Amino acid sequence: MNKLLFFILLISSFNIKAQNNCTIHGLAKDYANKKLYIKKNCDFISKHNQIIDSTIVSENGKFEFKIKNIKSSYLAYIDLKFCHAFIYVSPNSDYEVILPRYRSLDFNITNSVYFKPDELIVAIKNLQDNDINKQIIDIDNKIDDFISENYLRIYKKKQNPLLIKFIKELEKEKSDIKFANKYLEYSIAGLEYISNPTNFDNLETKYFKNKNLELNNPAYTSLFRKLYRNFFYNRKMFKHKNKIERIKDNKYSYKELSNLLLKEENYTDKNFRDLIIIIGAYDAFNSKLFSKTCYKKVLKEISLTSRNKSIKNICINLLRNYNKLQNNSPAPEISIGDFQLSKLKPKYIYLSFISMKTRNSISELNQISRVHRSFGKDIEFVSIVCDTEKKLMDEIIKKNKYSWKILNLENNKKILNNYNIKSFPSYLIIDNKGNIKQNNAMGPRENIELEMIRIVRKIRQEKYK
Repeated sequence: MNKLLFFILLISSFNIKAQNNCTIHGLAKDYANKKLYIKKNCDFISKHNQIIDSTIVSENGKFEFKIKNIKSSYLAYIDLKFCHAFIYVSPNSDYEVILPRYRSLDFNITNSVYFKPDELIVAIKNLQDNDINKQIIDIDNKIDDFISENYLRIYKKKQNPLLIKFIKELEKEKSDIKFANKYLEYSIAGLEYISNPTNFDNLETKYFKNKNLELNNPAYTSLFRKLYRNFFYNRKMFKHKNKIERIKDNKYSYKELSNLLLKEENYTDKNFRDLIIIIGAYDAFNSKLFSKTCYKKVLKEISLTSRNKSIKNICINLLRNYNKLQNNSPAPEISIGDFQLSKLKPKYIYLSFISMKTRNSISELNQISRVHRSFGKDIEFVSIVCDTEKKLMDEIIKKNKYSWKILNLENNKKILNNYNIKSFPSYLIIDNKGNIKQNNAMGPRENIELEMIRIVRKIRQEKYK
């Protein structure tokens, strides 16, 4: 009897876990043999993304993503390089989707600092009325149509009768899905903000004071971002301007900023208060109103003291952004075939990223070769060619008698993201401890020899100590 009960419980447990999964599948023949990723943004400030599943499209075009252990609904996107195809994933759901036709983009376009993928809602076959995607699409369409038809009649018009009537109609569209209801609530709040952006206190009290943080909900985060932009220097905090200036570089800047907000009745909840401080510090740092030291200190303190996992993750992701490629920060590992960057320690490294599709690519390599002849005995030279087949590159190396390490990027495009390469050529200097000495270092045409002389002098001084 006990064994039977255990077996029933085991089956029940398996069924509950299975119900927390989401399957997304379809047929897309023009993506045959391509690897696709489905991702989600980890948070709405740092924009770090996380791969939640991947799949290789079969020869006949079939593909399937299986997303497991979904605790609550969230917005994900299929990364097609030229566009992000968005879809809400929920526990116990199955979607047959239609991908947009494949578009091949030039490598230099996708890796340009100006390139931004298109954003679209993925088409879903046989979408049911009670599905989260259908309900959110309906909300967005109604609001978009209303705004496009009445924008001039509602924008900055306090107590606009037309808007009030439309909001009342929207409020009737309650759903059985909690996520969709929250999306509707904060979409309505967004309409109220459009009509009266200066009505900060009422919007804050109505939609944020003593409320749960809905950080997976785009309508919530969109309104939060609008309302609390440049918070420490907006109209509400103007009365505290002098105190903010005094404490922003203080040893206890986070504690004092938190105490300052506690004087306002709407900020008694620690999670809400921390989120405001994070976004306030982030905007102030990017506007050069907060120093690097203050910004980093505030994020570290919140990440250590907060008990909210989402708040902690935002701080960790922002600190990762801050520390990434800063001078004296560890250089990201590069592994291509048998080559590993970390194995070159304790040598200094002159690292370059080259595109052979640029007009002066061979000339650039010849310039690197010139500098290498002078300094190659003391400093390791490594070049990564980002857009040429290995066979062709081997022929170029042989013909020009290049004698330093030249690697083909091939399918290791993650390296470009790790080093934030947006243009070619790009150069870095890595020190003998494996840390970045100079990000955006000078190229061989820019008198890099002076820096090389300093490095060689330092190497020899340390050698003969």
